[in-house]
Amino acid sequence: MPAVDAHSKAILKAMDDHANAGGREMARKVITSAKPLLAWLRHLEEHQERVCAEELLLGARAAVLESATYLSLGLGRAAITAIRCQIELTIGFTYFGCHPDEWNRLNETGDGFFLTSPVYEYHKENRRGFTSRWDTIEKVFKLKIKDLYGVLSAHVHGQSRFTIPRAGAMEEFVLSQKFNASIVEIQQQTAQALSNFLLVLYADEWAALPAAILEPVLEKFDAQQRHRFFVESFRRKA
Repeated sequence: MPAVDAHSKAILKAMDDHANAGGREMARKVITSAKPLLAWLRHLEEHQERVCAEELLLGARAAVLESATYLSLGLGRAAITAIRCQIELTIGFTYFGCHPDEWNRLNETGDGFFLTSPVYEYHKENRRGFTSRWDTIEKVFKLKIKDLYGVLSAHVHGQSRFTIPRAGAMEEFVLSQKFNASIVEIQQQTAQALSNFLLVLYADEWAALPAAILEPVLEKFDAQQRHRFFVESFRRKA
């Protein structure tokens, strides 16, 4: 199939050109911007008393590497899927990590994985001060996981004419440097938003958290916000 051979050569050249023109730098930016999330994944794996569903943490870390790999090659749509996967796996862990029976059933049957909304509702009902802390940190950072997840999902599902894939040849899946740079920004926002979400859940463990997690938050909080987040919220039911 000479047409496929020609397209294969063309996409390999397009990926190489993208990598040399700035793709490698994009990959470095992805890893750097994901440091708060990567620090959390290590912390959860190493410092939780019982680590259940550890595969979700490993998968989220792999999805960061996926994002960096795809963006280095210019494959922006694939990177979008990897970033969305980071959200689902990380948030999923916050439920399955403390529900071993449900995790075992999921692995045995393939049924019962929770997407983001049911996990949010679970934490609202069971984590003292969750809503208060979540509202505080989202307002300070102006980052909402739900909004980011919505944008990523729109591209994954092709929900409008702006997000439907368009290509007539393989090499056209290597997107422009400008478009891929915008995905790097979404990766940075997603990593920080996930780090913020995890801090909302584990704020009572702040003394044991690494600087890569705490510093970005403490730099933005004023004294009143710190008190509300780390002290006052634990006196509330919601």
